[in-house]
Formats: sequence, C-alpha cells, structure tokens
Amino acid sequence: MLVGAHQPNFLPWAGYFGKILACDAFVIMDDAQIPRGRSYASRTKIRQGAEERWLSLPIFKNDGQTYRDAKVADLKMYGQHLKVFSHTYGKAPFYDETMALLQPIYERQPEFLIDFNLAVIEAVLKAVGHNAELAMSSDLGSALASSEWLSALTKHAGGDAYLSGPGGASYIDPAVFEAAGVRLQFGKYTPVSYAVPKFDFMPGLSIVDALFVAGADAMGDVLRYDLID
Repeated sequence: MLVGAHQPNFLPWAGYFGKILACDAFVIMDDAQIPRGRSYASRTKIRQGAEERWLSLPIFKNDGQTYRDAKVADLKMYGQHLKVFSHTYGKAPFYDETMALLQPIYERQPEFLIDFNLAVIEAVLKAVGHNAELAMSSDLGSALASSEWLSALTKHAGGDAYLSGPGGASYIDPAVFEAAGVRLQFGKYTPVSYAVPKFDFMPGLSIVDALFVAGADAMGDVLRYDLID
C-alpha cells in the first residue's frame, strides 16, 4: 500500500494532485510549520493573459506557526479572488463548472487557512473521481526527524511503502525507511499540455487553471504521475 504526504498547499498545482492520485492513501501534514517568507502555503500561480501571476491569500505571520494555526488576515480577499477568476477565466471552456466547485468554498470565507486549503483539495479530488479519505499528520502526534516522521506517517496511514517526489532524495535517509520496514518509492510528475484556443499551456499553474481550461473529465491524462524504478 503506497502512501504519500504533503503540506496542505493553497490551490495546489497539478503535480500535487497527480501525486495524491498515484497513492493508495495520502497524509496531509497539517501540523507542519509554515515556511518563513513567501511559500505555497497561501499563494499559487494562475495565468494573466499570456503571462503568469501570483494569487495570494494573506495570512497573519507568526514564527513557528503550523498550517493548522494560520489565520486569514483579510477575509475580503476571498471576494477579490472570485473577481479575478471571472476576469481571467470567464471565457474558458469550463468556467461555469469550475466556479460551481470553487464559489461555495470561497463564499464560506473560512477564518483559518487550513479550512480553505483542505476544502479545495477535497473538492478537486472529488471532482476528478478520487473518493479516498485523507489522513491528518496531527493525529499521529509525533515530533520525529523528517525521515523517521515520514516512515511513521506511512505506517499511520496503513501503508508499507512511501512515495516521494524526486526532490526527496536530497533529505530522505533510505536507511531509516529500511529499518522501519517501509519501502521507499520515488516518482515524478511531468506536466501534460491541456491547451485550447486562446488558452495556451503554461506548466506549473494552479490546478484551477487546468479545471477552467480543460475540465475535470480531462484530469485523468493531465494528472498522470510516473513512478521511478
């Protein structure tokens, strides 16, 4: 049983969802610390004409705060984002369907960042046909070092193998996984074009771009994630 894990990012890119779909179970690292400075915790990239732009949800910053702790600093930004989507994607092929997915979440204006991020992640997964529940790392309640923690999270989710992106090779200790009886599997997401007239393909944008332009039914191809032998 293959398990993956990641922080609950804001409107994540397609590769984030590709990794989830490649796993049998997935752990949301909700008690991980939010990186200092700018991060994907509260911002993402969307298109602006032929260019890309950052879309951010401001949060109150406190040293050492976790994803569970962070509060949205300006609730009016939820309404601003909906206006940005309307202006940017109003003529996209799947505008109505994607707004029907996003708008109810935005209109709730969650006070805590994680409530918004998780709601979007779960809504997107449901839209693309993924019904498995997400586990929360805070349920484990462990303060182990990175490799020990990831192997423990794998077992916490009922798995015997952990899926890491290629960047994990720089910090993961394979010996720790071997000692824990957890197989280490690496994988990689390669962006797949979903271009249509007037909407050229730009890799690295938020999943909402793919949904607006190509629709949920096309995500089977767009979210393909390759395991590395």
